[in-house]
Amino acid sequence: MAVDGEMVVFVEVKARHGSGFGTPRESVVARKQDRLARAGLVFLVRHGLLERRCRFDVVEVLDQDGKRAVRHIRDAFRPSRVYDKKVTR
Repeated sequence: MAVDGEMVVFVEVKARHGSGFGTPRESVVARKQDRLARAGLVFLVRHGLLERRCRFDVVEVLDQDGKRAVRHIRDAFRPSRVYDKKVTR
């Protein structure tokens, strides 16, 4: 979790050695996005931040041919479902 001005940012960091199985970002599939969104909602509720805007970023780290590339993808995905804000504290 991070803060960018008034925005709460949830960051998923994924790393891969080579791109044989796709990029690190591609591993943040719909199921993973759903879990991150639910965890983000719990965090917002528990910290009284439901009124704050939030986004989901992905930082991908790719080690290939002895070189490391790091890429920050802002607003990498938006939750596809609307969650009930009745989350247990």
